[in-house]
Amino acid sequence: MKQGNSFLFVTAVMLLIACSAAWADSLIEPGVRINGTYMNMDYSLVQKGWGVAEVKEELADGLTLYRNTRYLTIFYVKGSSLAMVETFSKSFKTTAGIKVGSSRFDVTAEYGAPLDQENYSFTGFDGVKRDLYSLLYKSKGIGFSFDPETNTVQSILVFPSAKYVDILGK
Repeated sequence: MKQGNSFLFVTAVMLLIACSAAWADSLIEPGVRINGTYMNMDYSLVQKGWGVAEVKEELADGLTLYRNTRYLTIFYVKGSSLAMVETFSKSFKTTAGIKVGSSRFDVTAEYGAPLDQENYSFTGFDGVKRDLYSLLYKSKGIGFSFDPETNTVQSILVFPSAKYVDILGK
């Protein structure tokens, strides 16, 4: 009887570890997910995993921005569904190993020449306003913002393939 209980306990612990690893693997899959957060997921589920965002801002077209300073990540929500995620954290990386701090060369070597480039100003989590440019791979569901002086990745955007959310209003 005790061996049966021990087996069940060990099995339960192994399942818990396996599920936790799948939920928090720090992986970015273009067009699909960042970590355990999937595109089109209900934002109430996102909050359970990431915590309540410190800043909420209403944008145009029914889009709401949630800024999570703990994870240096912004969630863009349309209605109640996650429309796009942007992370400024070095903790997350693509399946190709691209992360915040990677070079433009690494990005274009992996994803090719972008179809779209946008220039914009952005106020970061540290309160400093910066001029950035982004390379968008809309058909792949991923984009990267860069510092124009260093050409290093400042943030990574993930959105459903071919459904980029134009937050700049261009």
